[in-house]
Amino acid sequence: EMIQRHVMRKDNYILAVGQLAGGKLSKAKKCVLVAFVSDSSNAEKAKAYLHGCLVRRALASLQLADCKEEEGHSNGGDKMELVKKAEETAHVELVQLWPIFDKVVTDAGWKLDKTECSTEGYEMHFE
Repeated sequence: EMIQRHVMRKDNYILAVGQLAGGKLSKAKKCVLVAFVSDSSNAEKAKAYLHGCLVRRALASLQLADCKEEEGHSNGGDKMELVKKAEETAHVELVQLWPIFDKVVTDAGWKLDKTECSTEGYEMHFE
């Protein structure tokens, strides 16, 4: 089930958050899906994977906080609101981290335009 409303970014990729099939909806694990447009550059793909990892981390953190609120008899947050907060947090982090990452890998001799990201998982190859 897709529970996210994310739109295409200027960087030629789309992020979406869904829930893995099976299990109770309230306990279902979230997954972050990344899709690229056909002319996405290798650097854009690397940035998309980083963005996806940041969204996943923010979601895990927010879900933990939401679970603690539920234990305290709060009714918990709306699933879409949780995803929206996670994306906002991840976007702020991405804006801060991407230029640093780009500089560090360039200084190390890596060529992001030669980066290849696997489309069958989260594996990344750097040249």
